[in-house]
Amino acid sequence: ISTYNKALARIDKDQQGKVIIQIAHLHTMNGDGNKAAELYTQILRSPRSKYPASIRGLAHANIGEIYFKKTEFKTALNHFE
Repeated sequence: ISTYNKALARIDKDQQGKVIIQIAHLHTMNGDGNKAAELYTQILRSPRSKYPASIRGLAHANIGEIYFKKTEFKTALNHFE
């Protein structure tokens, strides 16, 4: 995760979304769904022009999965719609 965080500062802005998604995924795999959710939320709260629709879609799907695993089904559903 630290390697990706270091790379995040050095890569082009149009590629940063992919790296943030990967960092969030690694947090999920390490059992830190809350940190992952924070990163996905960071993407979703950013202006729409900052990240492409594909990145925003991944953030919605992945955060929906986190909420689903927590049995927060209504919140999960909001991200899957």
